[in-house]
Amino acid sequence: MDPVVSVCRTPAVATALSLALAVAVLAGCQPQGSEVTTAGEPSAPVLEGADTAAGPGDGDAQDDDSGEVHESLFDDQPVEDIPPATAAALLPSVREPALARRDGYGPLRFGMSVEEMHAAGGDGLSLVAAGGAVEEGACRYLWPESETPETRPAFMIEGGRFVRYDISDAAIEAPQGGRVGMPADEVRALHAGHETIPHKYVEGGQYLRVAGDSDDVVLVFEVDAAGQVSRWRVGLPPQVDYVEGCS
Repeated sequence: MDPVVSVCRTPAVATALSLALAVAVLAGCQPQGSEVTTAGEPSAPVLEGADTAAGPGDGDAQDDDSGEVHESLFDDQPVEDIPPATAAALLPSVREPALARRDGYGPLRFGMSVEEMHAAGGDGLSLVAAGGAVEEGACRYLWPESETPETRPAFMIEGGRFVRYDISDAAIEAPQGGRVGMPADEVRALHAGHETIPHKYVEGGQYLRVAGDSDDVVLVFEVDAAGQVSRWRVGLPPQVDYVEGCS
């Protein structure tokens, strides 16, 4: 018997040859570029030119030749220290409440009695009467004791009630705008629906009368011959229209 043939017919040798032949056939059937895994299934093909080092950030960080990650690509904060914002810087500035109001002046309200005005004013608005004693219920003025005659507001009292105040100080703004020294045209632009009345005593002068839409309160600007506001007043009719005040 041929020795070679006898070796091939040995069961162990035949099995080994069969396995080798099977592996060769499988290798020839695989698509080019794929690999056989241990489970016998092909792994995903590797595309030519694909960047296998890219991480979850799709290229946000790359390795250089040293193998170190460029951490600066993740750092989006400014280099210098930024002080934290403070609440005061974010809030709008708070203005003091206007003293001159449509319903009164400061803590005083139209319709208050003299006693109520003294109580409401407190120590910060001590009121004194102008002139001597007057008949109870007659027209008279009160003004702040601490103010000078040139700048003090004058509060008209009639029938025992606060009904009007007069202003000649340019530092005090009228309700909805306007002050002493302002051109009359600017006042007209601020107060739509005003009524223009010739001044009783000043040649070329005027009264700009502004009535309220939802109350009885009236604002009156006195305009001189030069076309500027000389004084103004706020109050209830008919007292607000008294040209001579309490005279």
